[in-house]
Amino acid sequence: MKPLSGNKFKNAEFSRNLFAITPPPGVTIEDMKKREYWTNVAKFLKQFSRIEVMPRDGSFFAEFVVTSAGPNWANVVLRDFVELDNFKPAIEDTEFSVKLQGGDDGWAVIRNSDKVVLGNGFDTSDDAKTWLESYKITE
Repeated sequence: MKPLSGNKFKNAEFSRNLFAITPPPGVTIEDMKKREYWTNVAKFLKQFSRIEVMPRDGSFFAEFVVTSAGPNWANVVLRDFVELDNFKPAIEDTEFSVKLQGGDDGWAVIRNSDKVVLGNGFDTSDDAKTWLESYKITE
């Protein structure tokens, strides 16, 4: 066995890229495994790039590795997938839900019948619940 050569040892940032995406609602892990899903961003991807996935609702974290890419396609392999139970809705009844939307949207109050966001940007689930109670009174 020969010792590892110094020119084969470098910072990972020089070997591959790390990307982060926030998929639109309704996009599944199975959708993301398809090479055509990456059509609009394939030109930025190269072999062994990593793609971290975190939806706005914070329901899971996933990581893909690019195995090959072309001008309008990319083949990816799911490396990691973790459901994040701590982001389950704080309230989910027949009329309304209080859910973490992620990013700048914070916690939101959602009307279940049509999925309309009635209020968002709350720092805590308690703030959103308080707002919902006031909303119910004025309704």
